Amino acid sequence: MGYCEGGYGVNITDGVYGSIKLDGLKYAWLARWPGQIHEGRGTAGIYIDENATKEQRDALVRILTGRAGGLPWTIFAATIDTWLEPKFVPFEWKFDGVHSSFKAGPFTHASLEPMRNPVTGDESAAKLVLPKGFVFKEAEIGSSRSFAVVDKGLRYAYPGKAASVAIVRHPTK
Repeated sequence: MGYCEGGYGVNITDGVYGSIKLDGLKYAWLARWPGQIHEGRGTAGIYIDENATKEQRDALVRILTGRAGGLPWTIFAATIDTWLEPKFVPFEWKFDGVHSSFKAGPFTHASLEPMRNPVTGDESAAKLVLPKGFVFKEAEIGSSRSFAVVDKGLRYAYPGKAASVAIVRHPTK
């Protein structure tokens, strides 16, 4: 069936884990599975903003590996067999709907653009609404101008593929 690959770039605008404030931190979570996600056996990498303190780094690693509880991370973590060592890297971040982009050190980057009509080249706008979604409830759909991850155990690129941008709230238990 081939590989399933993907990930997230996130800017925490308002976040807390216990008494640890996470506001303003950024991270990327990337993974690859040898088949369908629900079949497991995945490999995942976590790339955290180098500006995070030790306590913030530890909190984000707990959250992103599912050990803190809460969706969607407990579901994703159950499908991961191999966790790469977390990396603490500089982040570049631009949030502008389907014109958003990020770069996490030398390991991963994404740059989005609107979808385009293949005949006319005109921009097309689309939204996906998932009232019971556990990753997001509503997202703008665009296209990846560039998207790649290059790390030991994770190496893939998907320019020109579907991409989404969403504002989400992920509570932990």
